[in-house]
Amino acid sequence: MSQGFMDLRAWVALLEKENELRRIRAEVDWDREIGAVSRRALEKKGPALLFENIKGYHGGRCTRVLTNALGDRRRLALALGFPRDVGNAELVQYVMKKNRETIAPRVVSTGPVKEIVVRGDAKRIQDTQTILGLTIR
Repeated sequence: MSQGFMDLRAWVALLEKENELRRIRAEVDWDREIGAVSRRALEKKGPALLFENIKGYHGGRCTRVLTNALGDRRRLALALGFPRDVGNAELVQYVMKKNRETIAPRVVSTGPVKEIVVRGDAKRIQDTQTILGLTIR
């Protein structure tokens, strides 16, 4: 068993290598289509989906959306560092063990999480709504 993933780029690359990712390049509506397509893919035990052309979001920070990344036992196993065909009992046992463990927080002065800082007038509530999947009218 490997360590698993803490980096989204590496995770997406592995999903693609394992044929567990489908890139959606056609333009889709974030409010109407992404959820419906993602749900259908889950129902059909389909791959993770990376939407790369979201209507109204061609520039800025939120231009792509990854869905169903853990929507299947095979992908969950990969994310946790197991082979895709690991048994359910072993996966459940591992997750239960990890849920009992605690990790102390570590404060850092720099890192990928701090690469994009939005301040002042640049902040838009719409960005937050989209990230959280909310629609406030």
